[in-house]
Amino acid sequence: MPLTCYECGVVGHTSFECPNKAGLAEDSYQASRPRWCGLCDQRSRHLELPDGRVKRCQCHPESHLQLRHHRKCPHCHVTVVEWDTAIDCEHHIKAGEIKPYVGSRPTAPEPDKMSKAAQQAAESRAAREQAGETPRPGDFIGTGQTPREYPA
Repeated sequence: MPLTCYECGVVGHTSFECPNKAGLAEDSYQASRPRWCGLCDQRSRHLELPDGRVKRCQCHPESHLQLRHHRKCPHCHVTVVEWDTAIDCEHHIKAGEIKPYVGSRPTAPEPDKMSKAAQQAAESRAAREQAGETPRPGDFIGTGQTPREYPA
């Protein structure tokens, strides 16, 4: 009695040893996925909006589903973000809505301490050079003595 493959239906091998299994799986995946529209990124099926946000394209396999971090309000049925804790419906954080920044203005960053120290050292060196107090290499700055002349 000849063996018949339950995967591809060809006589001569079993479904465990089917050489066509990989091709069949790829074909079934392509058949379940909608055709690419040509407007979005082909791999991710996402569209980049002019304001920098990204959304699913209509050709995305899950375009009919809402995002995991979104939910529907049970009272007003508006799509809101998952972390919205507003009790009344007029204060919801709506999904995809861009809000202006609220709060204190950002402060200017403080200059780096190392760069400030380097700036102070450069200013001090420039002031000594103008006064004619340029130390030679190996001098102890401030004493005017070299290491060999320093008293023990």
